[in-house]
Amino acid sequence: MTSAEINRAVAEKVMGWKPDRVGYYRNLMHETDWNPAERIEHAWMVVEKFDYYEIWKLGNGNYLVRLFTAPLSDGDWSWTKGEADTAPLAISLAALASCGVKDE
Repeated sequence: MTSAEINRAVAEKVMGWKPDRVGYYRNLMHETDWNPAERIEHAWMVVEKFDYYEIWKLGNGNYLVRLFTAPLSDGDWSWTKGEADTAPLAISLAALASCGVKDE
């Protein structure tokens, strides 16, 4: 997926936003300005949609992000992960994985 495709998928599938007829998400910003794959302040808005998170910087320089949702009926937490060379991209990939979207 390109960065623009990731950004659009995060907005629509994770955040639940749809652009209005002139391309603004919830009157906050134009869809071309929304960039959680590269801007940490936008990625942090995504993190805040989850109940718990872990962000690790790995020995190879990549970031590993695990995003957790509320405990399941058996008491186990559901989580997804994303790994990338930047924290914003790792956050975006983990969030998309929580919605069943794979980066291909």
